Formats: sequence, C-alpha cells, structure tokens
Amino acid sequence: MIYESLDRETLKSMLDDAMRAHHKLMIGRSATVVSFDGSSSQSTTFTPAQLPRLREYIRELRAALGMRAANRSPMRPNVHGR
Repeated sequence: MIYESLDRETLKSMLDDAMRAHHKLMIGRSATVVSFDGSSSQSTTFTPAQLPRLREYIRELRAALGMRAANRSPMRPNVHGR
C-alpha cells in the first residue's frame, strides 16, 4: 500500500485534512486544498465534482489506519418504538 512508509500521526493528520475538506465542500465551498504527505509540499485542490475521489481517499486513509469503513447509509429513526 502506498501509505506504508508514513507514520500513524502523519496518516491521522492527512485524514483530518481530508475530512475537513469534505466538510467544506458539503457546506458549499467551491474548492478546498488537501495535503497528501502531511505537509504543504504535495497537495491537491478538490472541487464538488471530485467528491467521489475525496471520499475514496478518506476510505484509503481509514484503511491504512486500521479503521473500519464508515457506515454508508444514514441512520434511520426507529418508527416502530423498538
């Protein structure tokens, strides 16, 4: 995997950046920048059209950190009282 050479703290920082970028795009920002190596030397700009790629990047980082995949479907309220 491409993230094997990175330490856990760097991966966490990258995941935090990616999740912040996702949030900004979801609330209407037109573009946001994400660092790929824990610094500003390698970065890319994501636009709303690139949300699927940003989500995939987040999944890759979560997997590299040994985290379970996030639930893909929204929680549904219990309408039956159980």
